[in-house]
Parts: sequence; C-alpha cells; structure tokens
Amino acid sequence: MADPDKSAAAINRWLTTTISQMGERLGFAVDNEYAITGGRLDVVWKSELFHGFNVDYVPVVGFEIESSSRTRKHIKGDLLNLLDAGVSVGVLVIAGDGPRERSLRRFAKKNC
Repeated sequence: MADPDKSAAAINRWLTTTISQMGERLGFAVDNEYAITGGRLDVVWKSELFHGFNVDYVPVVGFEIESSSRTRKHIKGDLLNLLDAGVSVGVLVIAGDGPRERSLRRFAKKNC
C-alpha cells in the first residue's frame, strides 16, 4: 500500500502551500485556483500595478503544479494556461524524479 503522505494529492497540497507562502513572504498577493478563460492556474503571485493607487492587482508569476502521472498533452495545456494568464513569469512544477517526469521536463523545456 502506498504511503498516504507520498500520494499525488498530498504532494500537490504541500507544493501549493509552500509556493503560496513563498509568494506572501516576498510581498505578493497570492491567489490559489486563479481563474483564466477556460481554466485556472494553481497559484498566482500578484502585485499592485501602481503602488498606493486604488487599482487591481495584476498577475506577475503563475504556477502550474503536476504531481501525478501526466502526459505531454497535459503539459501542453499547462503551458497554454500560463500563456493565457498573461503572467510575466510562468513556472511549470513537475513533482517527482522518475523517468517519466524527467521526460516531461525535457519536453516542457523544448516547448517553452
């Protein structure tokens, strides 16, 4: 039986929490499940457009987290979500270090 602390869902929750806390420590406003047209990003760090003015926050850094067995098609969707969000920096987090994860990382690097 698999260790419940090592499940994909537990890893995803840990990564989401850690990335969110890092953004807050850096002074960003953080949104989890940030809505975009046709989807969502797992975590977005946002910043005020003009400090001190009453304006909305803009997405600056977006994160897509993959912690379970995914295919290249899922990775393409993640990359498109990051592009659609209009973030300055898009980060694709692929948890794990097996052959499949290394192959997906190589694929993502070639297609970014």
